[in-house]
Amino acid sequence: MTVLRQIVFYFCALSSFASFAGGVFSVRDFGAKGDGIAKDTAAVQAAVDAANAAGGGEVLLEAGTYLCGTIWLKSNVDFHLGPGAVLKGSTSSNDYNRAEAYQQNWKSARESENQSGGHLLIALEQHNITLRGPGKIDGSGLSFVTYPDGRERFHQRDYEWRPGQMIHLVECEDVRITDLELTNSPYWNCFIHGCSHVFVRGVRVETPVAPHVLNGDGFTIDACTFVTLSDCQIVAYDDGLTIRCDQRRLKRRTDCANITVENCTISSKMNAIRVGVGDGNIHDVTFNNIVIHNTRTAVNFCSSWGRFGTDIRRVRFSNFSIESIDFLRMHQNGKTTPVEDVYFSNLSGYVRQRSRIWAKEGHPFRNIKLRNVDLPQGIEVLNVEGFSLEDSTLKFLPLSPEAVESRNRDLREGRDVLY
Repeated sequence: MTVLRQIVFYFCALSSFASFAGGVFSVRDFGAKGDGIAKDTAAVQAAVDAANAAGGGEVLLEAGTYLCGTIWLKSNVDFHLGPGAVLKGSTSSNDYNRAEAYQQNWKSARESENQSGGHLLIALEQHNITLRGPGKIDGSGLSFVTYPDGRERFHQRDYEWRPGQMIHLVECEDVRITDLELTNSPYWNCFIHGCSHVFVRGVRVETPVAPHVLNGDGFTIDACTFVTLSDCQIVAYDDGLTIRCDQRRLKRRTDCANITVENCTISSKMNAIRVGVGDGNIHDVTFNNIVIHNTRTAVNFCSSWGRFGTDIRRVRFSNFSIESIDFLRMHQNGKTTPVEDVYFSNLSGYVRQRSRIWAKEGHPFRNIKLRNVDLPQGIEVLNVEGFSLEDSTLKFLPLSPEAVESRNRDLREGRDVLY
């Protein structure tokens, strides 16, 4: 039944949007100006509410700039930013939801003591939602990261106030995000948390890198099931794409599983792809046909980032083109959660530093296999059972006894040496 439902969902996602039978609800008919000056929050929200009350429909933003605070998306609504339409985030804190507005919301004191927990778009426990372009969502991020005289705010302590994730989709079902541009986010671009049956295609993410937005992640897929993300271009200052399982605030606990990412291009000042974070289970994740460029670390596994750590199993990477400082960082320091059955095949490109797979003594990673990997600099392996490197120019780098003891000591003492 689950497989059949997934097939039906993807068929519908790729077909027309005829299921929204309630007609077209133009936000201008509800009083929106679209001039980039007047606040259009109330008008846009009224159009969303009307479409939802009618049983479904298309909420249309025609060409123009719609200055808004928090908009709450609702079930059976096709939120359509037409050609030339820009949904632009307000710079006033009074226009956004508060962090305590709903149970699943959060603000990260660790990442940013002044991140508010406010969002530009929220879908909370809704179903059958579409968010599509070809228009643009602009979070006004540069307004928060520069001083009035134009100087850049380089540190977290310099931020006075800023919204949180620009788009927050929470415990929703049957979600489509297509042919859209996300730009100038003040924090993470799109946070998909506790959702199921999500289809993302043809989204361009452009996060400011000069001046830069701290924590400027692209997509974060957290505790979700049956997600496909394809044909996207992501430029991020922080992680480009993160697969996590942090369930602490969710009403329904679930694994992060059955995730497919394909045909994407990612650039990041940190990690292009990050797997880990949280206290749940991540499994059955596939990455295929990915181009990574202008990036620090292509792939970062972080199983021990969280209160208890994340159990990671059955993750596959194939057909990658990589240009980064290093290819792979797979580490386990503070916790001893497992990483098992990870496969890399058909990877090529150029990196400047060696890769590392380090697990703690007595808690080895298992079945880490690489085949046909054409990358320089080599790879260090520590405490892995079932490691193999076949048909590759990537070289296995033996560690001296002194190096083994040094790395084991770092892991025992919980040093986050490989973030």
